Amino acid sequence: MSKTKERQEYKTKVFILYTGGTIGMATEEEDKPGSPLIPKPLSELLKYVKGLDKENIELDYESFDEPLDSSDLEPDHWLEMAGRIEKAYDKHDGFVILQGTDTMAYTSSALAFMFENLAKPVVITGSQLPISDVRTDAVMNLVNAVHIAGYKAKGLPLIPEVVVVFADKILRGCRTHKVSGSSWAGFDSPNFPPLGTIGEHIRINTDLLRPLPSEGQKFQINRVMTNRVMEIALFPGFKPLHLKKVLSLEDVDAIVLRTYGSGNAPGYTAFLDVIKEVVCVDKKVIVNITQCVEGMVEMGLYAASTGLLERGVISVSGYDTGSSLDKTYVDTGNKNR
Repeated sequence: MSKTKERQEYKTKVFILYTGGTIGMATEEEDKPGSPLIPKPLSELLKYVKGLDKENIELDYESFDEPLDSSDLEPDHWLEMAGRIEKAYDKHDGFVILQGTDTMAYTSSALAFMFENLAKPVVITGSQLPISDVRTDAVMNLVNAVHIAGYKAKGLPLIPEVVVVFADKILRGCRTHKVSGSSWAGFDSPNFPPLGTIGEHIRINTDLLRPLPSEGQKFQINRVMTNRVMEIALFPGFKPLHLKKVLSLEDVDAIVLRTYGSGNAPGYTAFLDVIKEVVCVDKKVIVNITQCVEGMVEMGLYAASTGLLERGVISVSGYDTGSSLDKTYVDTGNKNR
């Protein structure tokens, strides 16, 4: 059987949700090239992509009522994204979300925890340059995202989780960081290997993929969210008084504390007394994470973190050890490899 005929047997349906961002931006006034970039409607974006509907992948499209710059994105928008996916879930095999890069890592992480018993790929992508730009990376990112979401038509393994597809990498959503505002490879996963790489062939590390939900476990969305959490980064000269004022805010229940190195913080009494008061008296949660791009928090490893540990600060980083890459699927374009 020829490759073409064989792939015709694997038609698939992909749902694309456009929320805005650089990928769909163009100049506010077309006759003024120097005018600011603003989000354009979905119809403007699609005219630059040819042939997506000719690859045994049936595409359905939806868009936010008003495409937004991802810098304006808030948790309510994650709920809207999740709701749109939920409505389309049973009728589609995979999903693509297009959004701006500035908050893409936040979105991918949030949705990874909101989607429970996910058995289909949810692929998030965007671009560093608008799709209307001659040198854009948008078309390739979009096509790659559709191929991962439309895995059946391309003969690829199912990735049953939220992923970011950007440049040449497939990254676990809740492990993704934006690492560059200008490089094509704008995203990386410093503490976990890529789930796959994209070049001439698509390579998927199947050993790293999350298992499918057990039979009978229905896809659902966890909509319980809170905006009563703050993030604070330590720096030399950080004053305990400032920390106390922030932590004593009534509408703040928890703090994500970005510490030095492997979870270290000042060890002097005034600082630690504030930590103790907040945790033990005010009963608020302080979570210790490192400011470093790579590595993990190991409270107690150094004396500089022992004080936090003794006063009830917690860490959820665990030990980030990557799995062995025993099983790698390679899309060579020949299914009879």
